[in-house]
Order: sequence, then C-alpha cells, then structure tokens
Amino acid sequence: MPSGSCSGVVISPLNKAEFKPDVVLMYVDPAQLTILSLAAAYKNGKDISCKISGRAACVYSIVPVLGDNETKIVLPCLGDRQNAHTQDYELIFSLPYHVLPDLIDGIEFLAKGVDLSRSPQE
Repeated sequence: MPSGSCSGVVISPLNKAEFKPDVVLMYVDPAQLTILSLAAAYKNGKDISCKISGRAACVYSIVPVLGDNETKIVLPCLGDRQNAHTQDYELIFSLPYHVLPDLIDGIEFLAKGVDLSRSPQE
C-alpha cells in the first residue's frame, strides 16, 4: 500500500455502517473459519494464504487486504486480546468489502449440501 494512500480508519459494525467500508473483519471460531474459507474459494477457486504473526493484528488484518486485494486470516495479537477482549478461540477473517457478495454466494451454496450448524464430531 503506497505511503499516504490512507488518511484514517473508521470502524463500525457492518450492519450499522453509514459508509461503504474497504475492508470487513470477522472474528470467528475455527469451525466458522472453515466454512468461510470454503465459501471464499467458491467463485475463484483460490486458497487463502496466511502469514502468521502474534503481533499487530490491526495492521495484518487491514493493510495487506487493501494492498493485495485478497482475503486474509490473521491471529489476534495481545492488544486485540487485552483491549478488545478477543476470546482465546477467535481468529480474524478479513476480506475486501467488494468480495462480500461472492462470499455470501459461497455460504449459500455450501448451505444447500452441508449442514453448517453441526460439526462432524456431533
């Protein structure tokens, strides 16, 4: 992302945003992450690549998504856990806003053939 291309950050729950966001972050558990990962690949067939770090989740969940225009999976950092009260089981699924309709299509497709409410162990 070129220096100076972003002047600030505005944060809001997606259903209450009065603006069109550039990036959508979802805090999810591993089962939800599996579904979202499959749904993200529904249209383009691409796996999500990850760079794992225990620091700077606010950076890694936003800047690479804007720069690469790709979905990312990020580990919450200590700041996320201490300040935002992120739970031990949560991961961050981050995607460009314009990809959201394709993700929803993928979830709807999966829901036709897979019981998304149950884990295989149940």
